[in-house]
This record gives sequence, structure tokens and C-alpha cells, in this order.
Amino acid sequence: MADYSTIEIIMEHPRSSPTCTVLLSDFANMLKAFIGANYLSIAYAFTQSGLVPGILLLLLVASITDHCCHLIVKCKYAAIDLILDRQSDVVDDGGDDDDDENKESEMTAELALLRQKMVRNMTYGDVGRIAFGGPGLLVVNICLMFTQFGFSVGYFIFLGNTMYHLFPYKNTTLEYSVNHSSLSSHSSPDFLNVAADSDGFHSSSSSSSNILSDIAERSATAASTNFLDELTNLSSTASSLVMDLISNSTSATTTISPSTLNTTTTTSSTSMPETVISHVIELSESPDLRLLVLTPLPIFVGFAFLRDIRHLGFVSVAADFAIFIGCVVTMIVLIIGFKTSDTWHMYELMKIPVFFGMVTSAFEGIGTIIPIESSMEGNRHNFSKFLHAAILIMTCILLLFGILGYLRYGNGTAQMINKNMPDGTIGVLINISLCVGVVLTFPLQIYPVIELSEIYLFGNDRLCGPKTRRQRRLTDTINKDDNDSDDDSSGEDGEDEESLLPHRDSGGDVAMTVSDDVSTWKRNLLRIFLVIAAGGIAVLLRDLYAYVTAFIGAVGSSALAYILPCMFHLKLCRSKSPTRIVVKDFIIVVFGIIASFFSLYSTIREVIERVE
Repeated sequence: MADYSTIEIIMEHPRSSPTCTVLLSDFANMLKAFIGANYLSIAYAFTQSGLVPGILLLLLVASITDHCCHLIVKCKYAAIDLILDRQSDVVDDGGDDDDDENKESEMTAELALLRQKMVRNMTYGDVGRIAFGGPGLLVVNICLMFTQFGFSVGYFIFLGNTMYHLFPYKNTTLEYSVNHSSLSSHSSPDFLNVAADSDGFHSSSSSSSNILSDIAERSATAASTNFLDELTNLSSTASSLVMDLISNSTSATTTISPSTLNTTTTTSSTSMPETVISHVIELSESPDLRLLVLTPLPIFVGFAFLRDIRHLGFVSVAADFAIFIGCVVTMIVLIIGFKTSDTWHMYELMKIPVFFGMVTSAFEGIGTIIPIESSMEGNRHNFSKFLHAAILIMTCILLLFGILGYLRYGNGTAQMINKNMPDGTIGVLINISLCVGVVLTFPLQIYPVIELSEIYLFGNDRLCGPKTRRQRRLTDTINKDDNDSDDDSSGEDGEDEESLLPHRDSGGDVAMTVSDDVSTWKRNLLRIFLVIAAGGIAVLLRDLYAYVTAFIGAVGSSALAYILPCMFHLKLCRSKSPTRIVVKDFIIVVFGIIASFFSLYSTIREVIERVE
């Protein structure tokens, strides 16, 4: 194998140290690839695993992610060298014995320039294509589209629930009037009168009748033994069931905060005891959660019309700053007045697969690692250090939020920990800051989905794109008839030479751009549809933010982060790797597949149980 890397490095950049600005910019890009709003659900992830398994598994995921990020970059350079070696063989076969040394020197310089170009432009999908052909490229693109679209859905859910939490609450007292004589005769649930001092609660749904019936049955059981002795149990039962009644009522905007329960028993000489149970709750005055989830839709549709995200440099900086402020202030609130909850557990083994999906999606940066490494021109020797540092910082942030949040709120930890923040100015500022950061980050999440969707739909010879293949074949036939045999031979060599390069004009690849022949309204219609589809799915899953991230982690992120890098490495580097490296790659692939399967199964099961 010829050594093109040395020449490429010399030609790439003068031998000089990168400036502080370059170092800071490159590290900021690396860190931003991993840090978003993902830390907000990590405390809830600990409720699925318990404290000790959560810490251990998070450290394991971080270590494997760091290793596989380096592995996919190594695969990139192995793919480049493979292309150059094949290209060199084609040129050697077509050469003669005259001036071999000069031709070899020119060829080496040309291939070094070609290598430099591929180092700057090769993508994750290109590595998959070189390793496994068209199927490899397709799998990578599907996983990228799935994860980015899933994160976009999560952004809708996050914004809707966060805005919901910003609205004020009003106190409401529910009273339950229980007549002992009715209990003794096991009458229908009409004996139970529910009254509220607010118009914010309605209990006319079918689910409310079932819940009231359950209260009646349990109350009748209490009356058949000793009414006064069982009154405390009845009160607890009524409290629990009415909370279920509120959560299942027709009002989608009802939330419950810690409540108080008061019981008063009155008796007379002519009647059995009558018990009045008062239950104080807080109801949100916000609009329907479904409407709040769709509130950012017009803004997101506007972002979708952007043709080039390079114009969003300032927006990206503002998003990073807003998310950073929200992160810091949330951490300060967690630390101030920290108390350990009584409901946290050391182990929760049954739901560990759900934790795996949530944590895997939290390390969301591997899809952007190759572009970031490619952009570090003149500073690539620091790539490994920057990657280690970024993942270390991300791991520390996740551990701090996960451990402190879970220990403080226990089983009461919300799916988004900002919902556990206290009411008041600080809580509002945290939520507003996070909302601004998420809104400004949305175009970076949806853009890859839009770009790949347009290419697959509107690229040349695609489903809805211009049909150029037939015209190209006709032109090639005419040219072939017009050219002499020597020209034909050189043309064939050119085609063979070109076919070895990772260009994107062939039918099995994805084109870099969409032809100008495609109408703008078609592309805009697709962009609007994708954003509306994300919003529609978010409405359906509006109460399942953490499980959406777990689903993304189980399906898309685990494939991109664990399975595909090791498979590509086995394909491209197996002949040069020692046995222990090959075994290690196989172990990670098997681990990724098994963990993804159980995580997906557990997540779907949890979602079904919550929906039912």
C-alpha cells in the first residue's frame, strides 16, 4: 500500500500550531455534538434502573461510545486508503514503461490531492457504501433519518410540556359525602357525592363512573366490618382513585400536585354516620396540552424552508448559550436545599433495558463525528483529545443530573426534570431558557431529515425526480458510435477509474444535491409535511417524552453508535487486525443487537401499559 497520508498532511496545512480560536471552535463543535436537552430526562432514566445499575451502565455506554466514535473515524481513513489503492492499481495497469519514475511521482501527488479531498468530504454514509455497497449507505441514512426525526418529535413534546408547566395553578377542593346506611346496603355509587369549588374539574367521563364504582365497592367492604376503623383506608383509597379520575378525565389540562385530605364524620340519633372527605388539589389553567405541543409548528415550518444551515451560525451560538444557562441554573437549583427522597431505590432490574435506550439516545453525537473531524483541518491531531474530553464532560453532566435528580425526587422524578423545578421566577427563567435553546436547535435536527428525504424522492432517477438515466444511456450510445476504438478504450478506463471513487451520481448512491429541474413548491410541500408529521406524532405521544428518547436510542442510536462502526471496521480492517480486536468488535455488535432488542421490547411494553 502506498503511503499517501504523509504527502497529504504536508499539502494540507503548513507546519504550525492552531490558534486558540481554532482550538476553542473545534472543541465547542465537538462538545455541542453531544450536549443538547438530553440531560433533562436522565434523572427519570435512573428511576428505570435504580442508582447503582444506572451509574454502571451509564459509564459502560460512555466508554463504548467513545471507542466507537474513534472506530468510525478509523474506518473513514481505511475506506479512503482502500479507494486510493484500487485507483493506483488501475493507473498502473494502464501505464507503460517510459518515464516510470516521473509518472509514479505525478500519480502519487494526484492521489494525495484526491485523498485530501476525500478526507474533507467523506461522510458516515460514504463509509457504509465503501464497506457494504448500496445497502450499507441505505442503512446508515435510514438510521440517521430516524434518529434526527425522533429528536424533532421530542422537541415538540418538550416544548409543549414545558409551556404547560409555565401556566399558573388554582386550588380545588373535592368533597366526598359517604352515608353509612347506603354502605351497609351495598347500594350503587350514587351514594358518593363529589363536589368541587372550581369549574376546572369535570367528572362526567365513562372512566369516572368506573372509578366511583370502585370507591363504592371498597367503601362497602369497609362498612361491612367496622366503618370507623376502616375510615383511614377508605380515605386513602378515595384519594388514589380520584387522582386517577382526574388524570383520565376529559380535561387534558389537569395536573396534580401534592394534596391534602381531610375527613369529618357526623352522626345523629336517627341516622347512620355520614362521612365527608375533602381532597385539595391544584389544577393547571393552561390550554389543552395538545395545542401547546403544536404551538411551535409555524416557527418550525419557517425553519424548514431554509436551504442552507450555514446561515444559522449565530442562531446555533444563541441556542448553545440558552441551553447552557438552563443547564447551569437547573444544576444550582438541584444542589441548593438538597434532600434525599425516601422513594429512591438501589436497584430496579426489571426496567434496565428502558434505561439503556434513554442513555444511548443521550449520547447523540456519533452521527456528526465524521463531519466534525473533517472540519478540523490543521487540527486533526487533537481530534482524539477533544473527543475524550467532550465525552468525559458529557458523562459527568449526565451522572450529576441523574444521581442528584433521582436522589432528590425519587419515584416522583418527572420525565423532564425541569418540571420538578420549583414555581417562581427561577423556575420560569429555567423553562424559558430551555425553550429558546430547543427552538433554535430544531433546524439543525430536522435539516438532515429534509435533505435525505429530498434526495431519495427528488434525486435524479428517483421516485419523483428527473428521469435522466435513459437520456444518459442514449447519449452514451451515440458517443460510442461516433468515437474510434482508441477513444472507446480510454473511455472505458475512465469509467473504471471513476467507479472506484465515492461519487454520488450512480443509481445506487444518494446524490449530493437535488436537480434544479425539481419545482420549488414540491420541495417546500415535502418540508411542510415532514414538520407537520413530527408535530402530529408528538401530539399522540405528548405524555411519553422519556419513552420517545428510549425508542430512538433502542432503534437508531444504538445502530449508529455501536453496531455499524464495528461492522464497518470488521469489513474494512479485519485482515490487518489481531484476533483480540476482531473478537472485541464481534462482542460489541452482539451486545448492541441484544441490548437494542430488549430495550425496544421493554419500551413498547411500557408505552402500551401507560396508554391503557
